[in-house]
Amino acid sequence: MTIKFYFPIVTCFVLIMFVLYQVFTPSSIVSAKGNAENGSIATINLDGKKKSEIESLLALEVAKWKENDIIVQGTTAKIVIPSNYVQFDIKKTVKHYVSASSKPWYNILGSANKIQLPLEITIDEEVNELLKGNPLFFVDETIKAIEDHAGYLKQGPVQAKEVALSKKLLERIAFEIQDVKANVNGLSQISHTLNETTLLNGEQFSFLQKLKEADSVYNDDTANFIASTLYSAVLNSEIEILERHSQNRIPDYLVPGVEVKVDANRNQDFSFVNNTNRPIIIYATIKDERLLIELYSLKSDNVVTYDVSNIENVKPRTIYRLTSTLSPGQEKVLEEGKDGLRVQVNKKISGGSFDKDVVISRDFYPPKNKVVLVSSIPTLVSPIVQNPNAGSGSATSQVDTNNTKPANPITEDEDGNTVRHEGAVLIPEGATYDKGGNVITSDPH
Repeated sequence: MTIKFYFPIVTCFVLIMFVLYQVFTPSSIVSAKGNAENGSIATINLDGKKKSEIESLLALEVAKWKENDIIVQGTTAKIVIPSNYVQFDIKKTVKHYVSASSKPWYNILGSANKIQLPLEITIDEEVNELLKGNPLFFVDETIKAIEDHAGYLKQGPVQAKEVALSKKLLERIAFEIQDVKANVNGLSQISHTLNETTLLNGEQFSFLQKLKEADSVYNDDTANFIASTLYSAVLNSEIEILERHSQNRIPDYLVPGVEVKVDANRNQDFSFVNNTNRPIIIYATIKDERLLIELYSLKSDNVVTYDVSNIENVKPRTIYRLTSTLSPGQEKVLEEGKDGLRVQVNKKISGGSFDKDVVISRDFYPPKNKVVLVSSIPTLVSPIVQNPNAGSGSATSQVDTNNTKPANPITEDEDGNTVRHEGAVLIPEGATYDKGGNVITSDPH
């Protein structure tokens, strides 16, 4: 009797406790309707959509996302990962979403849970191998960043997790040091802007762009000096040169063939691209009146050298200019001539069984012509005239004004204009004469 009396009370109490437990505890019971009333997957709003509709919508969005590969961007490297290395499990994702967003049967008056889920994905092991090729990447952390990026169908590059880049982690692969010359306006500002420039793999460098960033007053000699010093360092690396212009005059620094001219007005740039698969940092410092430019990167198995070859001297010409200040027959050297040069710059990259020879440039430095002043006053020549009254073999020397010719070669007047004096001839040393008193030369004219 007593048991029968308390049994309904105990049963009711247990049922009440069960209901309270279910109310305050998340439920995973799937709604029989198959509707998702509240939430999103990969930030895609799915309110009120049925399971089949969700699957179709997600499949469409995933297909659009996979049209582009994944770019993993870091300070030390940039990696392209094919989008097919990421596999999406849409059915599993939707099942999890419907289950998590459904209302329990006992929560008739309550609202459904607000659910925001990523897509369920699997990343191919090949991605790990790609990331391991960059020793400064934290592989596990970067994989998680890729999972988050793909799970929410994000756009843009994935930011890699990596060790902070510094000189301590890198090796100096090339450098150049040059004494600072006078009249180097803007040297400090340009060098400061150039210092610690980082080039990732595939990135290009423009010297004219650096001049804009410096936002400083500078002269052409300063810009050419810094660009030339940087060029010499770049030649000792695997960096690919895109554009470089010669000064076409032999500078008083470096060697012929290893100098650069930049000109913003003529859009003459010095540019190169980092195709080494390693990051490169440019350091530029000034100390003790010397400019030091260094390139730092990860160690390479390749050895890079360059040389200047096929050096050919080009002799200057002699330019004659007329002047009335000299006596007949006199000459005066106004400017001494100087030889010009033709040179070729070659780069050699060696690594084990790998050898690559590249012709970087062929440059011509015109000679400086010799300038000689000559008298514009003609020099009279006295020909030898045969005396018809004299015996055979005898001759009398006299002046025949009809055959008198000025002897000076005339090529330029005092203003530098080329002229030819009427009747002027050049009498070679040891010249001979015919019976008419004319100079005999090999020139038919």
